[in-house]
Amino acid sequence: MPLVARGSQGVLDIVDPPAVASNHGSLAADGDMLATSLADVDLHVAPRFSGSFVAQPATPLATVLANPASFSVNKRAAVSSVVTVATDVEPFVDRLVQWRLDTPGCTDVERPALHLNSAGASLPTKRTVSAITEYIEFEARNGGYEAADLVNDGKAVHGSIARLVHAEGPHEVALAESGRAAWASAFYGIPFQPGDVILTCLIEYGANYVAFLHLRDTKGVKLDMLPHRPDGTVDAAAVGRCLDEHGGRVRAVAVTHVPTHGGIVNPCEAIGREIRRWNEAHSMDPHRRVLYAVDACQSVGQIPIDVADMHCDILSATSRKFLRGPRGVGFVYVRNDVIPVLNPPTLDHYAADWIARDAYRMNATARRLEKWECSVALRLGLGAAVEYALDVGLDTIWTRVRWLAAYLRTKLRAVPGVILRDTGTDLCGIISFSVAGWPAAELRTALQRTYYVNTTVSTVGQARIDLESRQLDDFNRASVHYYNSRDEVDRFVAAIAELASTHPPRVVDSAEV
Repeated sequence: MPLVARGSQGVLDIVDPPAVASNHGSLAADGDMLATSLADVDLHVAPRFSGSFVAQPATPLATVLANPASFSVNKRAAVSSVVTVATDVEPFVDRLVQWRLDTPGCTDVERPALHLNSAGASLPTKRTVSAITEYIEFEARNGGYEAADLVNDGKAVHGSIARLVHAEGPHEVALAESGRAAWASAFYGIPFQPGDVILTCLIEYGANYVAFLHLRDTKGVKLDMLPHRPDGTVDAAAVGRCLDEHGGRVRAVAVTHVPTHGGIVNPCEAIGREIRRWNEAHSMDPHRRVLYAVDACQSVGQIPIDVADMHCDILSATSRKFLRGPRGVGFVYVRNDVIPVLNPPTLDHYAADWIARDAYRMNATARRLEKWECSVALRLGLGAAVEYALDVGLDTIWTRVRWLAAYLRTKLRAVPGVILRDTGTDLCGIISFSVAGWPAAELRTALQRTYYVNTTVSTVGQARIDLESRQLDDFNRASVHYYNSRDEVDRFVAAIAELASTHPPRVVDSAEV
């Protein structure tokens, strides 16, 4: 039985039984708890993880242990109902030293920056850096074509990504020069017809929404919103009714799993189940059914992803964010039976075979979305990042990220003048906030120049639908990852508290100089 720890000062989150044993007590091989060393803690089981430390209705632990089957959960459905046990123990702290030793950005004594911008571009591991630099050096000595031949153009990376997202195999994976390019290669390949409807969500990323508007203007599609809950997440239970209301005209549902500007997590598994039920009742023909596309750029690498559990047809992500890979490369998963449906907006002689003077045949795999020219070095770096994440374990990563994020939110909430901007209850490693009296851009600069803390700013142009509805123009964003330490979080909060107690310096306009 997977367990999650919660207490007045901390949250452990979902962990595997062995991890529970190492952190909390003894467990039998089948995962049932036999004993715990936390006898002085008020143990309870809460029906849902809220991402904060607010008390929830709970079931006594004894009740759970007497009937554990009633509380079993799929550990990959980490944003759904979970079992919790109260404690404030920091998870996997025994592995932190090695993770940080593996990360050059955590061991640089000349510039000890605190990196809280994994949602922008995370710190890579030595393994990733070596994969890139060693290949480039090899290429320099042997020639570009020859070096690529020896590593088979980095095609093993497709298999690593397939394991990461639990695809059927590497044939369902395509690589591109960015997560955005990967998403566009698949989504623009959907054969939209005039009058087709695209349903999307409140927290959709700006680049995707611009693409929807472009398709409206060039293909004649219509754009509408999925039903939402008050916290800003998609109301999965109402998705089927929404599809009915559009009378079979919906061609695609496009959902961002985690937005760029906050920690909210959309219930993509539940959304996918509802779309699949609707398709089963109408048409499972991939040429006619509603296609479900998930933008997982901010979730891959911090949240366990299973495309089968999501029932998605398309899922895209970038290398540089929580996956800890290099910039300049990303990937897209396409369900096997949907691949023949996609007609890429552009083709070359790698995506399609030139079989006669006046004929070509598109690749039967997802690689019909790829281009011949690519950076093999960056692809190998992505592959190294994926393998490292798999070695650490996505459940382990998700456990630690949510603990650190919840710890940070609690600390920030106690600082006078700080306003947390995250909505929702299922929250991830992205923390959005404002500090009274500080323009977001100036606060970011002060954090970086004075305290060597890397954060960023989220603006209305990145998430206009959501931010306009909340009458916000911008705010600050910090994002934790599993290699961050509790001491780093404390250091960041101390910097915020110091800045919050002062007024920002007056910015002198260049015209005044």
